[in-house]
Amino acid sequence: MKSHPEYNQKVSKALIEKIKKLCLENKIHFVLAGIASDRKTLEMLNYFNSRGTLVTDISLSNKSGIFSNDPYDGHPNAYANSYYANKLYNFLIKNKLITAEEMAGHSGSK
Repeated sequence: MKSHPEYNQKVSKALIEKIKKLCLENKIHFVLAGIASDRKTLEMLNYFNSRGTLVTDISLSNKSGIFSNDPYDGHPNAYANSYYANKLYNFLIKNKLITAEEMAGHSGSK
């Protein structure tokens, strides 16, 4: 099956818009976080940022390969996920969407 990048982008945008709408309807803060450091992710973040969506780029440089599950696959490993979580946590704190006190009782926030 051949990939159609423009169609894929449109579908992604529509899905994100739907998720954002559901969050707003339910009084849930919506943040779009990009974890890939590529052109498509940056374009998506810029697109939503220009429409008033709170966005953050939490991508990391993995030139050394220490953040992937290689040799099994290229997905992020536990180190990368910890990095993403810390970057997102700091973004949420900075933007006053959560407080450290609110997170004190949650696992992994020590």
